[in-house]
Amino acid sequence: MIDVAGMTKKFGSKLAVDDLSFTVRSGMVTGFLGPNGAGKSTTMRLVLGLDTPTRGQARVNGRTYTKTKAPMTEVGALLEAKSVHPGRTARNHLRALAATHGISKKRVDDMIELVGLSDVAGKKAGEFSLGMSQRLGLAAALLGDPETLILDEPINGLDPEGVAWVRNLVKYLASEGRTIFISSHLMSEMAMVADHIIIIGMGRLIVDSEMSDLVMQASGLVTKVRSPNAAAIIQAVNRSGRSATDEGDSTISIRGLTAQAIGEEAAKRGWVLHELTPIQRSLEEIYMEMTDSAVEFVTGAVPRTEPDQLRDQPPTLSSLAKSSSARRGR
Repeated sequence: MIDVAGMTKKFGSKLAVDDLSFTVRSGMVTGFLGPNGAGKSTTMRLVLGLDTPTRGQARVNGRTYTKTKAPMTEVGALLEAKSVHPGRTARNHLRALAATHGISKKRVDDMIELVGLSDVAGKKAGEFSLGMSQRLGLAAALLGDPETLILDEPINGLDPEGVAWVRNLVKYLASEGRTIFISSHLMSEMAMVADHIIIIGMGRLIVDSEMSDLVMQASGLVTKVRSPNAAAIIQAVNRSGRSATDEGDSTISIRGLTAQAIGEEAAKRGWVLHELTPIQRSLEEIYMEMTDSAVEFVTGAVPRTEPDQLRDQPPTLSSLAKSSSARRGR
């Protein structure tokens, strides 16, 4: 568990983090979102003791990270994939880290295989692509088999296979009861992986909510219905005090009733339903609305398209073991 309480950080006159408080619970993936300059990376650095807060504090499992006797076994972190000695090979980099905690060479080799770097383990880290560096950073974060993972933009530079692998990995680790704190700018990915969402803007807390609650509250209770009995349904819904809007082509938008309630009423009345779909706003839409006034770097409007979403089944123990065959990042 990570507890952040009243944490503030100033760099000269710049207020990077402003009286921030939240809790990252174990057994779930907590997504950390915010515009560029919002203070996400600074917050993670404060949690890890890499910066000192001006006020407040952050505790990991009840104590500050700097007082942890064997930090790699408690917290695994990936903040900057390229922060590796460029002249060291991937294997030697991990062995140097392992030596500080008495971690075996076998564990190093296992992590190299797990992240898919076996073919390039003898290559200098300075020659790695961003995707390969991300995989090496993940190997380092996992090296001590930690209970807590703090990952800042871990899928940057990864190919689709690598993105899916990271998604399944963090879900699996959370299912084991570990604490997962992860930031990303890819809303489609965060929507698939996160159980809880924390959003900050200009260093201040904007949202601290379960993902399902956030989407439900932002979307409202709206259900799309398509039926040859559209006219009868509209009359019945409007008489009940709810709102039914004719969208054309035998399609209705109903507010104030769940899909379950509509389906049960349709069965009683003999209405034929060709479609019954709860309407939810995307995480990207919700995020853009909530951070609109907290964006430090504003760009001009351009047409937007949604990225394709990868849909993978949650990993089993056997599939996780097989994931060591993942190819290196391109």
